[in-house]
Amino acid sequence: MPFPSFGHLDPDGHWRLNVAGIVRQPYAATLSKRMLIGMLGNVMQASDEERSSLRFRRRVTSFVMDGAHGLSVRCRIGSQIYQLKRRTHRNGHYFGWVAPEPRVLAELAPQAVQESGLSRLNLEVSVDSELSGTTTVELIPPRGISVVSDIDDTIKESSIRDRRELLANTFLRDFRAVSGMSAVYRSWQELGLPLHYVSSSPWQLLPWIEELLQAQQFPPGSLHLRNFRLRTHMLQKVIRFRRSGKGAAIRLLLKKFPQRRFVFVGDSGEKDLEIYRKLAGSHRSHALGIFIRDLAEHPIERERLARCRASLPDLRVETFRTAEQLREQIAELLDQELAVGR
Repeated sequence: MPFPSFGHLDPDGHWRLNVAGIVRQPYAATLSKRMLIGMLGNVMQASDEERSSLRFRRRVTSFVMDGAHGLSVRCRIGSQIYQLKRRTHRNGHYFGWVAPEPRVLAELAPQAVQESGLSRLNLEVSVDSELSGTTTVELIPPRGISVVSDIDDTIKESSIRDRRELLANTFLRDFRAVSGMSAVYRSWQELGLPLHYVSSSPWQLLPWIEELLQAQQFPPGSLHLRNFRLRTHMLQKVIRFRRSGKGAAIRLLLKKFPQRRFVFVGDSGEKDLEIYRKLAGSHRSHALGIFIRDLAEHPIERERLARCRASLPDLRVETFRTAEQLREQIAELLDQELAVGR
């Protein structure tokens, strides 16, 4: 299961493409795994009918499948094959960088070579020459504006603050998009703004998150989810679904694109405002604005907003309730930025 990723241009003039994903062993229904699944079903008060549904069984077994360790990983770009330096980790994850030959990129992604806009490459990843999967890699120019977006309760209805609703939305129901957000994100795509979807949702939910993004016509972009393995002593963590791990993914993006400016979009349900404030404070030249969806069931406290604005007096920090409000706020910000650029 390769993850949608990105490529960046190094100072030496060579493109580096991030290759990441997960390899898992077939599900084996051991006693301990059946007990974990049963405990999770009890916590969410799922009915017998819900527990026997294909949706529940597919999603919950995804959390207890074991990783495949020590496998070699290759990727194909056009006719060229590249070997990752490291094999899959104990949890089945792999992560690495490849540098395609200039002639390959000149043929497949001429816009990237000319630094004239975004380009997307199809990437085929194979493991031990037996398993394979495909994904896309977006080649992003060194300069411009990028959008970092949270997923849960920002573009997907998750109800993070309500444990019962969160679990039901995660394991028992179809994923639902926040009304109007896909149209706003497509308008940014039309302006040439790359998207990075950064979430603390576990990577086990990747197939259904991708399904939602595609079905609702959200623009493609890199996906950064959290490593997580369900164990007995960690059950409380999946029950609470702590929202953590976003900072490292965003810092990687800031490091790889030192000349780009970033717009951060999140929600008031958890700590998006504080995460973005800390990152913007330590990367002042990168940050362009912070926009937080103000959830009706958990409105943002004035003190939180005031602390953020006071610590970042030169940064645009706004809240929004509807997608249309966000569209207007971002449009105004982009107009100001483009005017400065002129």
